[in-house]
Amino acid sequence: MIFRSKMDRTVKIFLTVVIFILAGVTLVPILFISKVPLEAIIILSMTFLLSVILIFWPFLQIKYILSEQYLLIIGGPVRSKIPYENITKITDNHDIWTGYRILSSKNGIEIFYKSGFWGSIKISPENKQKFISELVKRNNKIKTRQ
Repeated sequence: MIFRSKMDRTVKIFLTVVIFILAGVTLVPILFISKVPLEAIIILSMTFLLSVILIFWPFLQIKYILSEQYLLIIGGPVRSKIPYENITKITDNHDIWTGYRILSSKNGIEIFYKSGFWGSIKISPENKQKFISELVKRNNKIKTRQ
């Protein structure tokens, strides 16, 4: 079963601001400097495109896959595999700026688990209730606090 990440307005505004800053730093100089060498135009344009791709890729490809034995969390190039038996607790979470997170919404959940470096991960499935109930079906020892 696959769940997509919810993307809220705060994240969209943040991404838009970042894109405008990148455009200002990389593309605006091309417009205001006379006789810019072709090599500089190519380098600055490619820098802008590569930066945009690297920023958007994790946000646009976030998904949470419930497989037979584990929860697979994918955010661009980042992947986390959490066995169901290692999940101990699920809580509501509205903090998107700190901790280990693969989300794109302030209205998310934090999954605590035994294995792994961080011990918890923040995610934002579109349908939180259904996602949590599916996790609890796979491990009925998970404590939920919402």
